Amino acid sequence: MSSTKQKAKAEKFKKEIMRCLLLPKNERAFWFKKADNLPEIVLDDLLGKVEENNKSTDSYLAKAFENDKEKKYLTALKKIYTDTKNQIVRDNENEERKIAEEKLQKQLIKN
Repeated sequence: MSSTKQKAKAEKFKKEIMRCLLLPKNERAFWFKKADNLPEIVLDDLLGKVEENNKSTDSYLAKAFENDKEKKYLTALKKIYTDTKNQIVRDNENEERKIAEEKLQKQLIKN
């Protein structure tokens, strides 16, 4: 198999593994890091299993949302998403502010 096809499979595996809700975060990170160096046969096997699991999970979620007539689950997910996004923005702003303050301190010390 060409390295281009191998890279494409590895990228597809990475995408699938990162959205796999059935694996803990540390295991997803482990397989994500290993994807580029997996033998083709192992990559094919793992990709098939992860895709199958993701399809099952997707169908369960779709069914749950279909039965959620009052949109409780969707509303809760949107809140979690919004809260997480806002926290990331705040963290980034705090980090940028910290870096700017450190640079300013260094410049003040030099002068």
